[in-house]
Amino acid sequence: MSIATPRKSWFEWLFDALCIASIVGIYPRFIEPRLIVTSRRRLFLPTLPPSLNGMKVLLLSDLHINHYSSPGTLLRLQKTVARLSPDIILFAGDLLTYSQLPRADLASTLFNNLKAPFGIFACLGNHDYKEYSTLDSSGEAVSGYPNGHPLLQGIKRLFGAPRSSRQHPLTEPLPLNRELLRFYSDHNVTVLDNETVHIGHGSQRINLTGLGDITAGHLSPATAFKGYDLRLPGIVFAHSPDAYAQLSYFPGDLFLFGHTHGGQVNIPFFWERITPLLDKSLKSGLYHREGRTIFVTRGIGATFPFRLFAPPQIVLLELFRGGVLRSNALSSSLFEIAPATPSFATHRITPNEEPLP
Repeated sequence: MSIATPRKSWFEWLFDALCIASIVGIYPRFIEPRLIVTSRRRLFLPTLPPSLNGMKVLLLSDLHINHYSSPGTLLRLQKTVARLSPDIILFAGDLLTYSQLPRADLASTLFNNLKAPFGIFACLGNHDYKEYSTLDSSGEAVSGYPNGHPLLQGIKRLFGAPRSSRQHPLTEPLPLNRELLRFYSDHNVTVLDNETVHIGHGSQRINLTGLGDITAGHLSPATAFKGYDLRLPGIVFAHSPDAYAQLSYFPGDLFLFGHTHGGQVNIPFFWERITPLLDKSLKSGLYHREGRTIFVTRGIGATFPFRLFAPPQIVLLELFRGGVLRSNALSSSLFEIAPATPSFATHRITPNEEPLP
């Protein structure tokens, strides 16, 4: 995965010069990409075991480690995570950039210093497979490396240009990136690729379900939820919020996503055109749908460091017992519920979600 660090191209020098000359371009190019914001939320899960009351879940996404990554920014990220003392860390994909990790040293330093009692878990993003995948301007999933600089790709997407000649429609799931899987294994990160595990001890546990990336053709809820225990609450995480549209018939209380970068250039018209997302209603932040809670993080990095009104984000979610159980849960032949497993009922325990002060 490691490749030589390329020299700065004339195009990048020109772009940086224009940003500096325009004055207004200094902030999105050189300042906001390094302004990491910590968002804290207090959320309620009705069946959360008493011993897990107050559990702190830290959500990271989209590190996109590449030759633009700032060691100083990653060091601040590392120190912030340590200060927050999470019980569990979830990484919602895209450690790589276009399937490459040119600064493996930076990634190693960061993950070697991330600690959480219940462990560190990751799912895979559209950059994390053997080949890069994305949505073209028509919303079709394509794979293959794009032509030109990431900035040019954004400009082309803004004006609806056709996909790169080097990209082709995705007809089958992309191969896994074995080097990335080894990297995670070497750094004590558990990858959940359509798999459910249980966090906690004995009866005091919670489901944790990690899904494969939908754009890469790896989303398989029927496989992922086979180990899900309906007697326990559940956290479900995947890279793209587009996955949520396929999860209506499956259980879960809290759904976590990344991918969107919060629009990255978060102004009307621009973000809708440059963000490869079908469900534009899930750009970033906290949502409540169908009795469930969804959080979409803006992530940390980008293929190229340029952000406007979408600063990098660390999310800390503190979970407490309370809220309302979903009633009349949907069922699917894909998700078989054993007769002995209790079904959802309606029972009010405490008021619903409120933000921390």
